[in-house]
Amino acid sequence: MILNFLKRTTSSGKVLLELDGLRALAIFMVIYFHLWGFLNHHLQDKFENVSNILDSILHNGDNGVPVFFAISAFILGLPFAKFYIFSERRVNLKKYFIRRFTRLQPTYFIVLMVFGLYYTVTSKYDLSTIISSFISGNFYIHNILFKTGNYLNYVSWSLEVEFQFYLVLPLLALVFKLPKPLRRILLLIAIISGSYLQYNYKLLSFISLLNYYHYFLAGLLCVDLYLDEKIQLNINKGIEVIIGVLCLYVIIAVQPHHSIGCYLIPIATSAILTLALKSSCWKSFFSLPLLAMTGTMSYSMYLIHFQIIAIGGLVLLWIFNATNSISLLLLAAIVLVVVIWICSAIVFKFIEKPFMNPTWYKLKK
Repeated sequence: MILNFLKRTTSSGKVLLELDGLRALAIFMVIYFHLWGFLNHHLQDKFENVSNILDSILHNGDNGVPVFFAISAFILGLPFAKFYIFSERRVNLKKYFIRRFTRLQPTYFIVLMVFGLYYTVTSKYDLSTIISSFISGNFYIHNILFKTGNYLNYVSWSLEVEFQFYLVLPLLALVFKLPKPLRRILLLIAIISGSYLQYNYKLLSFISLLNYYHYFLAGLLCVDLYLDEKIQLNINKGIEVIIGVLCLYVIIAVQPHHSIGCYLIPIATSAILTLALKSSCWKSFFSLPLLAMTGTMSYSMYLIHFQIIAIGGLVLLWIFNATNSISLLLLAAIVLVVVIWICSAIVFKFIEKPFMNPTWYKLKK
């Protein structure tokens, strides 16, 4: 029943469970990154003895966001690539843009409205700030206007970056018209140049697609590799596992703004995405039911987890102050993650999923 409850609805009718498994990894990273940030901010002196590896993992959970970017580029770039490479059905740009808007905007609008009402009642922000954040957020220009994440839902900065990618994807997809060797070389050069720019320059005064375009291009490179039937992973399964584990370590534990990390993470992201699609063992792993279910509702989880942590985190602090027990604090943190999962399932079922139907907005006669 749970599998049906959390079943994804797509325009094509085809679901790649392994990509939902990767989404689950990405959203889990983002959640523990924000949860750790909350606890470390309030109880910093209590975590001084955390091991270096664990500390690296917890501090770099925001690497999950670029993983989302690469997956989005793969999913959306696939129809364009099939048209340009195999002369399959042309992408109807009008339907493409309508689908992007009608798929994501309604849930985002509702979540922003609920949080706006909450902050109005609690008087955390003045009414003008709430209204301006709500309006600019729904037009995906809050980053541009205010040079910071949305006050109603800080993590929505990434949605604005995604929206910018949606606008330019039809142009970027023209790369698939080029000969195979040339387009792959150009994509690799562009990915490396994006890493170089990210590390060496502050391109704009606000976060934009320019900061993350190389991760989207990594997803487009995966599209090209995925469609190439000549590329088969005929290597030892043990080697596949080792390569995948190394890629996951880079994504999970390497600092993205380090001189090495900014180059390795996009490549590792592209590699683990390719492994999930081409390697039988990694495809089976990322298709595990719990991972696939979690990834299916990752958008809902992303939209609401930050506020749940902000509220539930106060309970965690109360538990620790009352017991002075790190063990109980960690147990309560696990319970909070489960609460996020359950709340997200509810939001997915009753708010997000109805809008997955590509024709939901059409009036029934």
